[in-house]
Amino acid sequence: MSANGLSAQAAQDLDQRRKQYTDSDYLVDGSGKTIRNYRTQLYTSGVEVNFGKKTLKVTTDDPIIHIIPEEEFAVIGFRTFVGKEYGYVMETWKDHYTPSIIRSTVMVIDITSYWSAKAAYNFSISP
Repeated sequence: MSANGLSAQAAQDLDQRRKQYTDSDYLVDGSGKTIRNYRTQLYTSGVEVNFGKKTLKVTTDDPIIHIIPEEEFAVIGFRTFVGKEYGYVMETWKDHYTPSIIRSTVMVIDITSYWSAKAAYNFSISP
């Protein structure tokens, strides 16, 4: 078992998926959307809210699983990963009051790199 509770093979498979996801800004679901579309078009897209009845119904997985491998959300602890086009920082923990519920906080970091006219390599990082 590795330090994060995964078998050596599962940890290696997860590392490959991390690289596959972060090698491009495009989501792995084939939708043509990028990580930049998440906040404005995808966040809560699988949730139906009825304010009159004060209900919230989750109809599908959050699209974040097309930006960060779904397996990451089952690994308890703090971790970072930086790929070619973006990276992420996340922490996953068991809920204090309901341990069967696992919660995560995630920050996706977009990486933009380019060559300038002076042949210097430049990059910018933005959340």
